[in-house]
This record gives sequence, C-alpha cells and structure tokens, in this order.
Amino acid sequence: MSTIIITVSPSQLDNPTSQLVDAIPSFVSGISKEKIVKYDHEFLEDESNNMLIYFKTELPISEAVNIIVTLFKGYKIIGNNLNRSAYIYTSEKDDATFDECQLAFPLEPHKDINIPLTADERKAHTTELLKARNIPYNEHLPVIETADEINLRSPNDVLKRALTSLIIIQLACDIANEKQTDESLVIIKNVLQTYGLENELTDVEQKVLNLEVTEQEVINTVWRYESIWPLFWALGFISCLEFPNKICDSTALTKMFFGSDKYKSLDDIIKDINPQNIELVLDEADLIFRLDWACTDARVKGTPIPAGMDNSVVVERHRGLNWLINAYDAENWDAVSAHT
Repeated sequence: MSTIIITVSPSQLDNPTSQLVDAIPSFVSGISKEKIVKYDHEFLEDESNNMLIYFKTELPISEAVNIIVTLFKGYKIIGNNLNRSAYIYTSEKDDATFDECQLAFPLEPHKDINIPLTADERKAHTTELLKARNIPYNEHLPVIETADEINLRSPNDVLKRALTSLIIIQLACDIANEKQTDESLVIIKNVLQTYGLENELTDVEQKVLNLEVTEQEVINTVWRYESIWPLFWALGFISCLEFPNKICDSTALTKMFFGSDKYKSLDDIIKDINPQNIELVLDEADLIFRLDWACTDARVKGTPIPAGMDNSVVVERHRGLNWLINAYDAENWDAVSAHT
C-alpha cells in the first residue's frame, strides 16, 4: 500500500468545506475499494485551516493520483483550482503521515486549468513548489510574462519545428553512433519531403543533413530531444512534463510518429493536436526558469545539483519552453537562450 494525501484550501473552493467533507464518501464510492480506499481526513491546526484528505492505494501512485483527481474534478469540488487550491502529496509507505509524504511533481493533472495568474502570483506559486522539494530559489529573479504579454507560437508552427527537429535528430544519432549510411540519409530526406518540411531546417539542421557538421553540433542536435519534448507536450501528444531528473523517452516519441501508418502526412498529425492551456505553458516556463537557476547556482558553488535534477535536461527544456513563448526574442532555434 502507498499513501496519497490531498491538501485542500477550503476558502478557494467553489463549495463550502462542510459540503466537501459530506461529499467525500460518494466520491470514493466511484473507485474500486480493492485498489483505493479513503481512510481519513483532518483539518490542519494552523491559520490556513487546510483540510487533509488521506487515501491509501495498491495502484501505482501516478495512476491512483489520476483516478482520484479525475473523480474529484468530475464532481466540480476541486475543479480548475486543483493546482492552486489543492496540492497532492505521496509516499510509498503505507499509512504515511503528512510529514512523511512528498509533494507530487508535477501536479497531476492540470488539463482544464483556465485561471489567469498575475506574474507575481505565478512566481509565488512556483516558489512554493520549490520549497516543497527543498530546491534553492532566488527571490530576486524576475517574473515571466503573463498570457496577455507573450507571443505564444501557433500550434502549426510548433508542430513543424518539433517534427523537423525530431527527424533530424534521428540522423544525428546515426552520425554519433557511426551508423549513418547513404540509405539512412535517403530515408531522412524522404521523411522530410513526406511531411513537407524541407524548408523548415535551421542552419545547423541543414549542416547535419549535408553531413558537414562538427562533433559538438551533432551532440547538441541529439540533446534537442529534451528541447522538443515540451513542444510535443504543449501540442497535447505528451501527457505531462515530469520532474527533470532523467532524460525523456525518446524511443516512445519516435515510435509515436514513425512507428505506424497513423501519421502519413502533416495534416494527419495536425488533426490530433490538442493544445495545452496557455496558463499551464506559463506555469511550466516559470518553473523551469527557476529550476535552471537552482542548477546554475549549484554549479557555480560546486555543490550537487539539487533534487537529483539532470542539468542538461533542465537547460534543454528551458530552451524549448523559451522558444515556445518567444522569450528573449527566441527566433533562432539553433541559439535559443536558457537565460537565468
């Protein structure tokens, strides 16, 4: 058994606290009692008066969290306020106390959030997430733009950039592994032509295609897997951006688009785009900005990277999200800044 605890700030919910408490049993009845069992709730004895809702589960924690949250959202108790009025803590330990649980990262799921935040509110929210993971933060870091201030790239432009990069990465991987052949080069060129992406190549990507690339440029191109991961997430092809402590599942990403006959053209892929809410995109952009600062601070001080983060993953995700929201005039994909 594992433990899941949801903390709820009643003052931010649509329904009064008493109604929430009374409704819990009916929520839980919708879940298989053999797999997930709600076993307690209590109020924190502090000024927040937050409520803790305890669950224990035999399911994988990520699956259980999704089920519980979906159930709550269905009854419109937590609803769109989930990631700001409620936090989810988990532990592999049976009957863990609140202090023994860690904040789930990222908060799952955020699909329908449409509550605009000011820049300062978003910064404060991100800071709370960092505190929960004991990740250093800098109070003096600036805020990022709000939804009204950014120039979010269009889904079609994002798809073309992400897919072009994904295709060229395959060639870069072959070059890096000394598996590049005339036949593989022809395949890559044909794939670009199939999706109408021949004119989408950046200068470095064109160099890769021409086999006129340096060893460092090959390495940089392969790492672009981590930069395009948030782009495919923003388009709805990836369910969530997990905590950046490991590399993305590049094999799954490649199979998604090239492992079957599902996507025979760019239009086939466009039909499946389900863009993330702009507020979520900004949440992730703000978070990765501050995580990148924490990694940079650790490198400067010669201390371990906090929370087991992979610094390269953080930097590349930061670049991808900066390009997505056009931060720092990020026009050149080959030279997108990960400024902290």
